[in-house]
Amino acid sequence: MANITQALNQRTFVTPRADFASESQQDLICLIMNRHGEKYISNIKLIDENDDYDSFLVEILDKGYCVKISFDQIPIFYEFMVLKGIEHLQISPIAIDRNQVEFGKTIYYTIQTFEYSDNLASVGISSIMDNSNSDFYSALEFMHTYEPPKEVWPHLDDTDSYLEYHNIIFENILQYIDENENSEYRHLKEIYQDVFNDMYSFFIKNKSQLIQEKFVHGNLDSSTIISNSNVYKFINFENSFIGSPSFDLCNIIFELQMTGMKEYDFITKRIKEYGLVKNRLKASEYLNEYKICKYIWTRKRFLDILNEYIKEVLVLDKTRIDKMSRLGHHFSNHFYRFDDIKAFSENKVNLIQKFQNLILN
Repeated sequence: MANITQALNQRTFVTPRADFASESQQDLICLIMNRHGEKYISNIKLIDENDDYDSFLVEILDKGYCVKISFDQIPIFYEFMVLKGIEHLQISPIAIDRNQVEFGKTIYYTIQTFEYSDNLASVGISSIMDNSNSDFYSALEFMHTYEPPKEVWPHLDDTDSYLEYHNIIFENILQYIDENENSEYRHLKEIYQDVFNDMYSFFIKNKSQLIQEKFVHGNLDSSTIISNSNVYKFINFENSFIGSPSFDLCNIIFELQMTGMKEYDFITKRIKEYGLVKNRLKASEYLNEYKICKYIWTRKRFLDILNEYIKEVLVLDKTRIDKMSRLGHHFSNHFYRFDDIKAFSENKVNLIQKFQNLILN
């Protein structure tokens, strides 16, 4: 158990969730900014922390920067490369620098511009459904019609490697628990692998019917969509890949908890924005593609939740209370979508009980 705890903690600065930076973090940020030529820092604020990196707002006079730091260079390199590739679109912060610094250990960082905007977690993601906010659809279409330059393309995951990468993360966690395997581990591992095999085989079977060459954000939700006077931009591109834009739509629909006619209206409005409404064949192909992506993305979201459960509850032994609480509520918001997943429906009562305990505790 200690091995996986140590391995996970090495990927992040594990601090209490707060809107301030610790003294050591402030020293590190000052060192990074000094190397960048900025010495007069007026404020440093912790704005996000996860298992890949921590993000800080660094204010210097009238300028703001977002500094992301990590013990792992992969997410730092990947997002920097993506931001440099799409910076001319002006739909995201601008990447300024990527480097590393010795601060007890090797720490990797990026410096980006900071967008002084509200993310939709604070104003409500349902605001994008307002007819007056059609600029959101324009920004989304602009991103989805973008084709990365040739020098960027080789560094971006395609859908195959994106789905496989998430399975590799799960397998990396499993290697720490297989030695101490009990019946609960074994049961959840079987469920995960059944669902992954179902998702991946379905993707391979329907791959020819999907768009394969468009830029996909990969994690569009209330925390990664920002708005300033109806001007929409996107942040946190570490999950980006090349594939079908319908994957992003699935993520938004999940976030808005749309079903039935609301979901249908959202998708048909998107078809109108694309100008496909007059071409019934194209509109039909688009709807079919969305259905395929929804099948895949529903399973991907379930696997994400199951992965987090195993990490937070069974491996880290419920030590990160805030993450467990969010995991429980995330499951309660979406579990009704998983009924068409065979492995979920067969174990539904047991799984619901597990996640209910997270909320109750």
